[in-house]
Amino acid sequence: MLGDLRKAQMIKGSCLCGAIAYELSERPEIMNLCHCAMCRKILGSSYGTFAHIEIGKFRWICGEENVQRY
Repeated sequence: MLGDLRKAQMIKGSCLCGAIAYELSERPEIMNLCHCAMCRKILGSSYGTFAHIEIGKFRWICGEENVQRY
């Protein structure tokens, strides 16, 4: 039963084409919106949304090699 409960709490996400996917084993500790010029420019939006979580609670499902860093 505990395994079922833990699995139900998994948060999964991906890019729109599905080439990159990840999961979080718990809810993020902090979520924030950033409106600095760099975040607005790189995202083409009025702000960027970010979630902060311990690295051990984050897992790539697929596509880590496709992620680009600025």
